[in-house]
Amino acid sequence: MLDAVGSSPKRIRSMVLFEAVALGLIGGIIGAAVGGFGRQGAVRAVEAVSGFPVDATFSAATLLVGVALVLAISALGALAPALQAGRRARIDRVG
Repeated sequence: MLDAVGSSPKRIRSMVLFEAVALGLIGGIIGAAVGGFGRQGAVRAVEAVSGFPVDATFSAATLLVGVALVLAISALGALAPALQAGRRARIDRVG
């Protein structure tokens, strides 16, 4: 369908990569939010069960590394499908 509207293989590769990175970023944001709340709950549970205080501090550097890894993994995971989409056989047009 994209070929019918005149899209180029380069544009299709870019679109597939961008979509994968965007979905990875959205998933990373949701995962970080759920993980942050889950960490708080786990720390409180361990403190309640053990009776000892747990020193678990938030690190912005860890969050940034996680975001960078999510984007890199998303892009690497989409590389093969993007290349395949760019190499698709063009339909011969009559006329």
